[in-house]
Amino acid sequence: MNNLKNIVLGLVVVLCIIFIPKLLNFMETQHDILKINNQSQIFTINNKQNIVCNTVKISQDVPIPEDIKNKMIENYKNQKEQQRLEQERIKLEQEKKVQEEQKAKENQKLIEDSKVQTQVSSRGDLNYRTENEWIKFTATAYCGCSKCCGKSTGITASGTKATQGRTVAMPSSYKFGTKIEIQGIGTYIVEDRGGAIKGNRIDIYFSNHQSALNFGRKTVYLKVVK
Repeated sequence: MNNLKNIVLGLVVVLCIIFIPKLLNFMETQHDILKINNQSQIFTINNKQNIVCNTVKISQDVPIPEDIKNKMIENYKNQKEQQRLEQERIKLEQEKKVQEEQKAKENQKLIEDSKVQTQVSSRGDLNYRTENEWIKFTATAYCGCSKCCGKSTGITASGTKATQGRTVAMPSSYKFGTKIEIQGIGTYIVEDRGGAIKGNRIDIYFSNHQSALNFGRKTVYLKVVK
């Protein structure tokens, strides 16, 4: 009986010697595996956090509060409206300035025309004329050739030599030597007559036929200077 116990005890000792080291190795292996798994989980979590942070940094999609957003939109609309109103104001001022300048020119022209009209005598009596009084005439032109005068001597009815810029032919109601001013043209002297120069007609002398043709027929205002 004692021998049997000794044998069993010996087997137990042998089994312990064989299996206890293996059991220890197994437990150590499991501990290492668990440690590795824990580290992997930590790494995975950290990696996910990094991904989330990187995503936020790239998109920068930070939500704006609704009241601030509405305020920004309102400010933008107000700014655009102010710009539009300013542009309209500048445009209206420019148009008003142009209209005022145009009106001023028209008023000045009316004043000048009124002055001329008040000075111009519309009476048919040529004897009724005074110094500095503008008179409405129909002006034509002639030269000293035979086509214009029927002769080509160049001598006027008053006996002077016809000269461009000085000689004019007028009705007999204007004495020879009378000095007249033709508005916008110049000062002339009555030195000639003409068969067709009657009423409010004046004939201005030119040195050549083409210049007389170029002048043609015009309405002029003149006044006696002396």
